[in-house]
Amino acid sequence: MKLRASESALVRVSVSRLLLAFAYVASVAIIGAMVYHRTSPPEPKAARDFGRNHQLRPGDLETETTSPLMGKYLVTDVNRGDAINNLQVADAPRSGLGVTSLAALVTVTADAMRKRNIVVGGRPWLCLNNQAIAATDEVLILNCDDKLCTAVVRLAHPPAAITTAGSLADAWLDTDPKGCGIPP
Repeated sequence: MKLRASESALVRVSVSRLLLAFAYVASVAIIGAMVYHRTSPPEPKAARDFGRNHQLRPGDLETETTSPLMGKYLVTDVNRGDAINNLQVADAPRSGLGVTSLAALVTVTADAMRKRNIVVGGRPWLCLNNQAIAATDEVLILNCDDKLCTAVVRLAHPPAAITTAGSLADAWLDTDPKGCGIPP
């Protein structure tokens, strides 16, 4: 069976398109394999133990890819040999306030908050089990509706009575520590 000229041209075009498609698929596969097997440089490792807020200097890290981290401050303690990445550093040292302070949510009736004169910026006592357990550093936020108020207070030195998030479920605030003996 002999192909006519038009059929022969159609076969040539089909074969050339098939070869072009094969070349395209092969190129994509080769480039994909190269990207998949590409290795990034390892994260720098700490040459020794460093404390929080240590400023990284030459010699502090064990690899050559250290330039982006130089001069930055560690946000946590790092042990010798630990990898250090850009999520573990900051441009400036961090304050120590967040380590020991606690923000506590205290919900009380709106009437009790008004009667006890609890206001944003005030420094009321934190009351629990009919006694003052801590002097707050400040009322940060006070959100009230007709029936309830929720206060966010900062405690720089949380008392031992606060062991879990639920420890303050029955707590209230008062501007006078003697008022802690009278629940709202």
